[in-house]
Formats: sequence, C-alpha cells, structure tokens
Amino acid sequence: MKRFLIISLASLALLFSPVAASAQYFDHLALGAGLGLDGISLQAAAPVGDFVQLRIGGSYMPPFGYKGNIKDFQYQPGETLSLGIDARANIKSFNAMVDLFPGRQTPFHFTVGLFAGPGTLVSTILTPETEDKDWAESGIRIGDVMVLTDRDGAAKVNVGVNKVLPYLGIGTGRAADKSKFVSFCFDLGVCYSGGLGLYTYGTNIKTGQEEYIRITSNDFKEHDADDRGIVDKLYGIPVVPMLKFSLFFKTF
Repeated sequence: MKRFLIISLASLALLFSPVAASAQYFDHLALGAGLGLDGISLQAAAPVGDFVQLRIGGSYMPPFGYKGNIKDFQYQPGETLSLGIDARANIKSFNAMVDLFPGRQTPFHFTVGLFAGPGTLVSTILTPETEDKDWAESGIRIGDVMVLTDRDGAAKVNVGVNKVLPYLGIGTGRAADKSKFVSFCFDLGVCYSGGLGLYTYGTNIKTGQEEYIRITSNDFKEHDADDRGIVDKLYGIPVVPMLKFSLFFKTF
C-alpha cells in the first residue's frame, strides 16, 4: 500500500512539472459516457498541458441480484429454520482520474486516481421462512455475533470494501482531444480494495457491544452451513479489477 501511494503521489506531482508549464491549461472540455465493470459512467475531461489530462465523474451499476435459501439454518442454539437470501448489487461511485501521457501526441496513458462510494458492493437481506415472529426480537446468531433483525426477523449482511479505493491503471485514447469531435478511450487497471469482506451490524456476544462486525467462514461452520471457505477468501482479495470503454464528445 505504501508503495502504491508513493507512485500515486509522484505521478500527481507531474501536474506541476515544468514540462507542461508552457502549454495551455483547461483550454477545452469534453463530456463522455462509458460502460465498464463499475457500471454506466458519465465523465468530464480537460487537458492540463500536453502530457496530463483530468477526468472526473460518477458511475452506477443497474441493480441485479440473487434469491435463494439456506435450509436447516441453526439461528439459535438447538433451533433451526429455513433462511431466505435476497442479495442485490449496490455499486455506485464518484471517481477522479489523472491521465499521464509519455508523449505530446501519443494516445497511450498511465492513470492514477480514486473511486469513492458507500463501501457496499452487495446488500443481502436474510429472512426467516416462518410465520413465527416471536423470536425475531432476539436476532439471528452467526458465530459470536447476534445479528440485529427487524420486526419480521429480517437481517442485513453486506459485502463491503473501503469507501475510498485508490486506482492505478493504463489505457489508450485522449478524452479531451482538441483535434477530434469524438474520442474513444479504453482503461484497464485495479482498485486497491483493502480486502473484500462480509459485514453486518449486530451485537458482539463476547463484549455485549453493538457494532459493525466481520463474519468469517468459521462462523458458518458453527451452524452446519459450510461455505467452503468462500467468505475467508474474500478478505484475501486486495484489489478489484477495472475495465472501461468510453466515448467523449468535445464541447469547446
């Protein structure tokens, strides 16, 4: 992580380098739309001399999801039920990019930047498939966590990442190309996620405190619901891939 930050800061420092000092700053603007792993995006782009380009915008992934259930889930010691699962993607972000070009005319660029969002990639609602509401007040126990539930016994468990994700990548195309009315851009890189994870808000049984708590594969094993280590593997993913295709239109 330290190495990544050093590289990012060094690249941003080029914004103030004497190489670009004699060129025109923000002398034209382009607006664009893109499609990528972060969903549908809108961006504005402007040059900072001949070697640097700024892009800023936002992205949104149309919701999609999965529905299923876990049978015979042991939600309390000695008590089981069928637990419904409703998982929905929740991908949206603000992003800011700095493109660095090795030559005045070359379309190839290195990119540093960041993505900022709510920190949740997938929102999951766990609902007991039973008409008995009496037990709902106590929540659903997962390992040493008592997940808080609503009046119908539904609990929320989310796949989360850091709210701010540093980005490093490469690409081709000048979004703010003064010589073209329409410009095509391609980006390929990674966001440092800090490790994906499964989190919920509940009561820590050991401390009695209500807090955001990380769920592990071992928590599921205690309920005879072996996830084959998938949850623990999420925490070992340090980066999230990013791929994007964009079209930009010169405004002035």
